[in-house]
Amino acid sequence: MRPASALRAFAPSTSARLGVVLVVVTVLAAVGLFSKDRIGSMLMPGSTIEVHFDRAYKLRPDVSRVKVAYVVVGKVTAVEKDGDGAVVTLKVEDDVLDSLGSEPSATIRPTTLLGGSYFVDLEPGGDPGAFEARSIPSSRTAVPVELDKVARALQPAALKGMQVATGELESSLERTGRRALRRLLETAPDTLAPAADVLRATRGERPHHDLRSIVSGLENTARALPADDRLDAILGDLAVVMSVLGRRSPELAAAIAELPETLPATEAGLHDLGRTLTTLREVSAETRPLVRQLRTTLDTAQPVIWDSRPLVADLRGLIQSARPLLDDLVPTAISADHVVTDIGGPVIDRVNRELVPWLRSDYHGKGPYSMSETDEPLYQELAYMFANLDRATGMVDNNGHAISFQPGVGSSSIGGTPISIEQMFKILTAAFYLPEPVETVPPHDGAPSAPGTPSLNDLLDDLLAGGHR
Repeated sequence: MRPASALRAFAPSTSARLGVVLVVVTVLAAVGLFSKDRIGSMLMPGSTIEVHFDRAYKLRPDVSRVKVAYVVVGKVTAVEKDGDGAVVTLKVEDDVLDSLGSEPSATIRPTTLLGGSYFVDLEPGGDPGAFEARSIPSSRTAVPVELDKVARALQPAALKGMQVATGELESSLERTGRRALRRLLETAPDTLAPAADVLRATRGERPHHDLRSIVSGLENTARALPADDRLDAILGDLAVVMSVLGRRSPELAAAIAELPETLPATEAGLHDLGRTLTTLREVSAETRPLVRQLRTTLDTAQPVIWDSRPLVADLRGLIQSARPLLDDLVPTAISADHVVTDIGGPVIDRVNRELVPWLRSDYHGKGPYSMSETDEPLYQELAYMFANLDRATGMVDNNGHAISFQPGVGSSSIGGTPISIEQMFKILTAAFYLPEPVETVPPHDGAPSAPGTPSLNDLLDDLLAGGHR
């Protein structure tokens, strides 16, 4: 009995504890549900910015959003009064500060045209870079303008005009506008789907970063554009270019139509150009030392070229004077072609067969000139002869060139004798040109001379016979 009573005593206490736990969990869940926005703001990572507005126009802490170029980048975490204005604390992503610039601005904007919820729109400004001040003064902030204030500022005639315009708008919608809206609604689904794809593509691969970077880049571009008349001139030139493109649209369309056929040829050309550039790179590597040496050569040749400028200037007149000669030389060369062709037959063969070997052979005299010879080729001796003849004709007087010679008396000057002194001297000295010494004195014993050795009588007979034996 005792254990059962203990169980009954324990059961109420356990159920009471479970009830308390259930109540606590319910209270915590309710607090979490009602404070989810604040908890989300507290747990959201990022940096804080203080913005001073003239008034906190319908901003709610932990609910109102912060946007840059209509992209959500944070939340409003606190709204505090500051005299007649308000200090709004914003919590944004860390990388947002890097693109706001040095002097950003803030504006409270409605989510829709008719109002609804409001958000804080941050606009980059100042010098590009990070926003380090973390505070935006009221001079760079703005709040939305309410329609009732605009209406109170308008004149009665303007208000009446707006009323009439509204009535006419209603009449237009009743007559033809209804059908136009119906056609718009019918075609809108087919149009909105591609538009959605386009808008989705504009967000880029990183929706929270790419579009913001594009907007920031466009803003920097707009800031860099000139503020004077140059922008007007640029736009005018762009309009002229677009007008020319519009007039040349058929040619442009034809070029675009032929582009697919041109691309393979262009690809092949680029491929060949790549191989050419590779070869050129190898050649340039080999010619680089030559180019370095060429620079030294050019430095050395520059003074020579500079000194030769007067000569080149004088050659200009010579070239102009020689121009008629060159003009006549062309038909002369054409006519001489037949002559050269005729010479190229038997004449050239005979010259190559007989004359050329004779000019290259050594000179050995014959007959009266048998004692003269040389080891030099005959063409060199002929060259020496013509050189001496040229030197002999170097005398010039008032009558022109003349051949100079020196007359004199020699051993061969006296004629009419059976033998000349020169021939006699040659016969007397012939013994010195024999291969073996000649003994002209008879032996003491009166023996006859050796065979083949000329005697003195023989030499005298040769003298009397005129050296023709």
